[in-house]
Amino acid sequence: MIYNLNERLKALAAFLPMFEDPEFSFGHWSEPKEVHPGVSEMPYYCFSGIALDFLKMSREYGWVLNGFDWPTWIGTPEAEQLRNNPEVLNKATPEQLARILTAVIRGERFCDGAVADSFEAGLITGICRRASQLLKESDENAET
Repeated sequence: MIYNLNERLKALAAFLPMFEDPEFSFGHWSEPKEVHPGVSEMPYYCFSGIALDFLKMSREYGWVLNGFDWPTWIGTPEAEQLRNNPEVLNKATPEQLARILTAVIRGERFCDGAVADSFEAGLITGICRRASQLLKESDENAET
């Protein structure tokens, strides 16, 4: 299904209240366990139900871009600024939000816990906050 920009922003912004809740947990690391004598299973990141819903929504609503060269983009000054400077993230376009989400979510395949690290750093909440701002601006423009 193809969603318009306001639907996409609304889906992303819907996670903001949950992510801002100080009691919210994005997930946890599993405990290493011995599966055979002398053979241990490596710990892995276990996402909470809401975190899994967020990841699913990100893919379903087109926030994870197909055909985007995120491994190259993530090393650019634009990506670094979006990741590390909340003032820049607060001015991000929807396309920039999709790029940074794509890089974070796809990066999980190569580094277990990458999405959780981005959440803990405030990046994912910041992305949701920016989506909420963009949605509000869109609603205000529609009223005029």
